[in-house]
Amino acid sequence: MARTCAYLVGILLAASLSFSQPPPQPSPFQPAPRDNAQAQATGTATIRGHVVAADSGQPLRKAQVRIFSPELRENRLATADGDGKYEFKEVKPGRYNMTASKGSYVVLQYGQTRPFEPGKPLEILANQTIEKVDFALPRGGIITGRVLDEFGEPLPDTMVSAQRYQNINGQRRLVPAGRNGMTNDI
Repeated sequence: MARTCAYLVGILLAASLSFSQPPPQPSPFQPAPRDNAQAQATGTATIRGHVVAADSGQPLRKAQVRIFSPELRENRLATADGDGKYEFKEVKPGRYNMTASKGSYVVLQYGQTRPFEPGKPLEILANQTIEKVDFALPRGGIITGRVLDEFGEPLPDTMVSAQRYQNINGQRRLVPAGRNGMTNDI
């Protein structure tokens, strides 16, 4: 039995010595990364502006301004400070769409003068600083009322949607205006 234990200890000792070799030295040659997207240059342009309430001209702090470019696969967000100011730095040259939003206000796109009109893209050049890209957000509205059945009883959990008329291909059609809502039991 003692001989078997000594034999096993010897095998374990030999095995551990063979596995405890020093790690191989790294080669001095380091291949370049295959993905060139990691080494993309940052942009050099700057966009600045303000977000205010359309009815009062008061700054809208914490309003969110978004720039996005489908061609460049760029999507960035800035939050307005206490004075309604926002800024995007190191913007890559290209064509961008911009939106400004804040809860209880209507979302507007850059170049849009009224809700539901299309906005205009903003063309950004290298090393360009664009000032006064300002947004005046109109207040959103609410619709209240009661939805009743034919017996005058409230209809709980019924979907309600506001719609508006819009000319599409020369025809006047109803389209959704805002988000759908659900009735409650009140």
